[in-house]
Amino acid sequence: MSTPTRDSDLDTMGQAVESRPSQGPMASLWRNWRGRLGILVLGFFVVYAIFGLVAYENPPEAGHEASDRYNAPSLEHLLGTDNLGRSVWEELAVGAVISLAVGVLATAIAISIGSIIGITSGYIGGRVDQL
Repeated sequence: MSTPTRDSDLDTMGQAVESRPSQGPMASLWRNWRGRLGILVLGFFVVYAIFGLVAYENPPEAGHEASDRYNAPSLEHLLGTDNLGRSVWEELAVGAVISLAVGVLATAIAISIGSIIGITSGYIGGRVDQL
């Protein structure tokens, strides 16, 4: 065991403990099963949105055949078709892209506003810091 250099290097019994080097937020998320599940689900949606748009054959503006209405799921249409003959799988891919864009934009706005408030509060201090 090494000689402790800080109080945080001692356990509750006063014994020196080895501290692990910090590996970053992704490593700590990956060690937790809930974090790992969240990363996998988010990764699935990102990959689904990207590859779903690449494979998107018929844009919503394109004409659809009347025979394609209400088709059951098949290899051609994984989740079937809607009342206009559009593939539900492809429509969900478009919705996933929009949802991810809204989430990224909302996060960017929240970070910007929080940073402005935090920087102003830290710079001015005093009563502003207490808000």
